[in-house]
Amino acid sequence: MVQEGPAPDRSRQRLLHIDVAKGLGMLLVVYGHLVQANSPGESAWYATTRDIIYTFHMPFFLYLSGYVFFLTQAHLRLGKAWRSLVTSRADRLLVPFAFFGIVIILGKAAAAQFGEVHEGVGNVSTGLWRVLSNTPDNPNISIWYLLVLFIYSLVTPFLFARFRGRMALLVGVALVVSMAAEYFVVTERFYLARLLRYYVFFAVGGWAWLHWDWCVTRFKRWWLPLTLLFAAAASQGPWHPFALLYCGLLSIPALHGAMLFPAAQRSRLLQIVGANSMAIYLMNTICIGVAKLIWLRLFPADGAWNAPFLSVLMLAGIIGPIVARAVIVRLPVVRRAGKYIA
Repeated sequence: MVQEGPAPDRSRQRLLHIDVAKGLGMLLVVYGHLVQANSPGESAWYATTRDIIYTFHMPFFLYLSGYVFFLTQAHLRLGKAWRSLVTSRADRLLVPFAFFGIVIILGKAAAAQFGEVHEGVGNVSTGLWRVLSNTPDNPNISIWYLLVLFIYSLVTPFLFARFRGRMALLVGVALVVSMAAEYFVVTERFYLARLLRYYVFFAVGGWAWLHWDWCVTRFKRWWLPLTLLFAAAASQGPWHPFALLYCGLLSIPALHGAMLFPAAQRSRLLQIVGANSMAIYLMNTICIGVAKLIWLRLFPADGAWNAPFLSVLMLAGIIGPIVARAVIVRLPVVRRAGKYIA
């Protein structure tokens, strides 16, 4: 098998540019979850910016996941090492997916007694089926990334071996598959469309790690024109076919490139959010939902109240999970659960 790229010892280093990139990506995720379509407080300007962010924020996150997957040399784990990978990834990804899926279903069922709930559930069994089959009203859709990442983690070592380490070829095949899934409008049921459309970004992350010295030089040198091109594409993205593909790919040098500059790496906000990214990803919608339920019982969400409403939800989606994580890791009875939100 051909192995390219940096020496394996670099895989053990904590890379600050990845931490702050995760922080940036998570801020975008939380912003996209504040108000869903046709919900109270969905102002025109928020809806537009949310739709733009949705063309690239999860592609960027899966790119970072692919980068880290290859950084840790997980793409080389076959045989007994692959079986160990299955166990560790199931524990890391499937357990929180299932647990927080149940929590979200129960929470939405309870919250529906007190106010309007977006993508509510009639009962627990119905909610579980919606999660499993990914129906249009899937109450757990906000954490689909965990399931998709689990499957990517299992198939990538075999694909890397099958392609004999030629990541450029694997990226090319993944690109064609993504385009075909978009063109033929593959069903979202059982997460099929997401599995097919997003793998190219995960693969590009792996390619970037293997060729990082080449990438970092060009990310820095061409950062400004690439960022302007990305901004222009993203501003028009929601209304064009294949927007997820080209906006997602252009976001990589623009956003990751920005994180290579010292100013970004010194940002305490990005460092803190990046360090708590798993907790925020799992719990931001819960905290946003609680804050929204309280706000709407006390204040309006439109007009002059819209900006304060969205600001409170944003703070709740970031601070709430960080506080919850800090509490969980300090309580003996639930301390072991802390590894799932670390």
